[in-house]
Amino acid sequence: MSELYIFDDLSPDATGLNPLSPMADLRPSYAVRIGALSNLERIGLLREAGALTPISREELRGLEVEPFERRLTVRAADSDRVLAINGRCVLPPPEIDRLEPGQVLLERGSGSVVALAGLAGSGESVRAAIARIGHGLDDCPADLSGWETVELARPVLLGRPWHFRRFFREALETDLRLLAARTDLLALGAAPAGCCMFGTGALHVHPSVQILPGVIFDLGNGDIVIDAGAIVRPGAILIGPLYVGEKTTLADRCLIKGPAAFGSLCRIAGEVGGTIVQGRSNKAHDGHLGDSWLGEWVNLGAGAVNSNLLNTYGQVRTTNRPGMPAEDSGEQFLGAILGDHVKLAIGTRVMTGAVVNTGTMYAATAPLSGCLAPFRWITDAGSLPYRYDKFEEVARTVLARRGVELDGPYRRRLEVLHRQSAAIGGAS
Repeated sequence: MSELYIFDDLSPDATGLNPLSPMADLRPSYAVRIGALSNLERIGLLREAGALTPISREELRGLEVEPFERRLTVRAADSDRVLAINGRCVLPPPEIDRLEPGQVLLERGSGSVVALAGLAGSGESVRAAIARIGHGLDDCPADLSGWETVELARPVLLGRPWHFRRFFREALETDLRLLAARTDLLALGAAPAGCCMFGTGALHVHPSVQILPGVIFDLGNGDIVIDAGAIVRPGAILIGPLYVGEKTTLADRCLIKGPAAFGSLCRIAGEVGGTIVQGRSNKAHDGHLGDSWLGEWVNLGAGAVNSNLLNTYGQVRTTNRPGMPAEDSGEQFLGAILGDHVKLAIGTRVMTGAVVNTGTMYAATAPLSGCLAPFRWITDAGSLPYRYDKFEEVARTVLARRGVELDGPYRRRLEVLHRQSAAIGGAS
């Protein structure tokens, strides 16, 4: 039976930010959703591991498994190796299978460890090697003494949050194929009553899904999977590839343009395309949202819209670290990166490539642009620290609406992030 480790090699700086902030502030890198599944779920299912062990970074201990994450079920497979794969690896490259025991696969350019292999039963030595990796990011090379290195020329790891665009469509299409094998999903050969379905793709729905009359399913560009307890309201237009998570509601007359993936307990309305929502977030009103990545507990007020293309049609430059120079994203189409607990007021205009870090509330009339620090309260009167007591009061109310209590490791992690944000003007 094979042994598989998924490890998180991110490391925050003194401000609490890491290279994938804000999306990995409150979860390990392997728990981010790039497609229908988290990286952990996808890697586990693709590798058919008999024993899978996630290894989180120290500051996230206790947050490894999210309450609404689908439970991972893997099949046993005989193997004489133990593998460790980076949690930032969205789609494991075939070069991993060619690794010999004692070899480590590096991503050229970043120098990050993609994977390493050992002999079966060498789990402890592999764990020790993972501990020595030293968070090989941003000119902090890994300690690989005793290992033979193999270099991978193409990028396969998430190095910045906007890199989701590199992997999203392929990851989503892979996930939809994996989900189609679930025995609790029904493959619909005809449209539900009062609805329209066309295209050569497949539509899989859980028996508990409510699909009301007037829904249009366009399967011409990809499959659609709708998970347990989801609701699709009248007049919705759904274009694959698309994943709709458990108990998520798609509102009346919404236009969802794949690739798109919404985690559990979301409310989605308006025009949304090319977008991932980690889960438990609201875009419950009209307005455009394109080529964006949202965390959990995000709320977009009525009429909030975003731009995903510059007027020059050029490459978008952005940063996820307040006050730092913008980087070339490599993307012509890039919307917004909105971290967990971000709130946007009604009518907010979000400019191309904007990044809003964890816990910030924006209610100014000027367009939102650039990179905003965490835990800020921004209005026309200026930008102020978001007092933790006030933030927690709101967060408790919001979580309670989804039946979640703000307590334990999650609350402590929020408090730590809030304190650290003072280093970049985010708290007092």
